[in-house]
Amino acid sequence: MPGPDRDVLLRQQLGEAKIIEHDENIHSRHQKQIDLLAKDVMYLLREIKDLQGG
Repeated sequence: MPGPDRDVLLRQQLGEAKIIEHDENIHSRHQKQIDLLAKDVMYLLREIKDLQGG
């Protein structure tokens, strides 16, 4: 079962990234960036698994 459409996911992440930019707390901003990157890595790993046949 494939995940959400890549374009939709990228638009969501762009929106989240814009919100992160306004966070004045550097540690909070870094954690949010890490969380966003982790979501993207998980999405890409699922895509690789799907391409390899499951």
